Amino acid sequence: MIPLIERDWGRLRWAGERAGTRPQAALVRERAFRSRLGTRTGATVVGAAGWVLIHDLDGLSGRGEGVDRDRLLDLSPSQYWRVDGGILARPALPFVVEVTGLVESLRLEGDLASRLDVTGAGDGRWLLTPREPLEGDVDIVVEPRRTGPPLRRRLRLRRAVLVPTFRGPPERLFDADPPPAPAWPCDAEHGGMATSAEPGGETPTQALLDLTEALAVKTGTMPLTDLFEISRQVVGGADTSPWDVIRALGDAGMLCWLEARGVRGRSALPMGPRGAIARVGADSRLTLEGVLSETFIARLDAASARLDLRRETRPGVNGWSPATECVWASEAPALLELAEMVELEVGYLRASPDPLSRWRVREPLGRAREDGERRSVPIAGRHAPLRHVAFDRIDIASMWEVEGRDGLRHWRDREDAILDAYAEVDERAFTIAEGLLRATDARLPMQFARWIRLFTGTASGPMKDGYGYACNAAVERAVHVMRPAILASASGERPNGPAPRSRRWRTMATMNNGEREIRPSWRVAREGI
Repeated sequence: MIPLIERDWGRLRWAGERAGTRPQAALVRERAFRSRLGTRTGATVVGAAGWVLIHDLDGLSGRGEGVDRDRLLDLSPSQYWRVDGGILARPALPFVVEVTGLVESLRLEGDLASRLDVTGAGDGRWLLTPREPLEGDVDIVVEPRRTGPPLRRRLRLRRAVLVPTFRGPPERLFDADPPPAPAWPCDAEHGGMATSAEPGGETPTQALLDLTEALAVKTGTMPLTDLFEISRQVVGGADTSPWDVIRALGDAGMLCWLEARGVRGRSALPMGPRGAIARVGADSRLTLEGVLSETFIARLDAASARLDLRRETRPGVNGWSPATECVWASEAPALLELAEMVELEVGYLRASPDPLSRWRVREPLGRAREDGERRSVPIAGRHAPLRHVAFDRIDIASMWEVEGRDGLRHWRDREDAILDAYAEVDERAFTIAEGLLRATDARLPMQFARWIRLFTGTASGPMKDGYGYACNAAVERAVHVMRPAILASASGERPNGPAPRSRRWRTMATMNNGEREIRPSWRVAREGI
């Protein structure tokens, strides 16, 4: 006897062997249960001679009847990304196949069988990992441990989604919330600008391309924790922080952050393709941002070839930086025609980030709660006057606390708190070298980083010792306008005098013959400055 339960309306499946599951029907073998079937009405099973379907199970038990477990074989995929009626088959996104019943072996057949790695993942579970993005069908054949025919299932694999469906961000979550800030400064008319040569970058890794396709499939709002799990799975054993990868996606305009006032936690919404037109020398350049799937890039290439426009793919500062897709034309109307063909939202990029005024002057919070769990956060590899304050109540968002010379200051955003803490310890938050604006702990505001990417055509991303942004003379001037403290610390424009003494910090920064020297506090107290 095979007990069955109803999964969907009118669909029955095996009830399994878990205790406490009450079957709603059963497949019974007439030869074994003939004496107990009596007058029960049974339906003949097509393709299974000698078996009947029974819905009246009163007084009918399958214990001791010698159930043929080899006939209970069933196969179903799990932990996969569904796309266009199939499974997203990317190397960084393996999926699991679960088989119920006594299984002797599992093998793959078909043209794609040699490009899939099969690894056992426990009792009745196999992990299938594509060696490359796959498109097509693959047959899975399960051999029973005893007698009986093998079980065959065909899986449809897809390498990319055909038509992603992106959703625009809400104007505001509540009436009391301020309206959203502009994505990047744009004009109604074409303006002139010029950019210098950018540093050569690296081609994006295959794992980052797989993550981009995953965001094109899952276009709904997802909690930050879910996004972190996906990023950690994609990064794997690479020497890169999943948080920095998420940051690089945000700097490329691929994610929109949603956060309600007074509610802990953040959510991310994948954003569709958008474009910015800028004048670079005598030509116009269309720079794209957002989640650019393989299907959209193929449409963009075809439309560019039809209009005889030059396409360019510019690498980022690192292999974990999304590539920047650009289209060049002699005049902007040709780019507008291209945008209309691929249904792309475009605007004209300004040569300065002036409209982003909300990041110019940042003030600490007026007041903060005294309760909360405080955790010290080191910066630059050592102790710093920076603490993260978390609260037990779910309706109170966490904050950052900086112990300054004139008292405690509290910040809502991590970037502001870290810059404030760097100023307190008199250390450089950013350094400019080899055409890059580098940082170890600090980060630029995400909207400003998006403008830098669209302006220079080079995406930011994680590096070996921190995080890097493309930087030239124009970007350096824009950074000075946006946040003077960044370049003041990056260029070392500090008075040639000692930092204020503090009994709390273990080291002090002093000037010795015009050079900066870090010495322990006890040594400074004993020897003097």
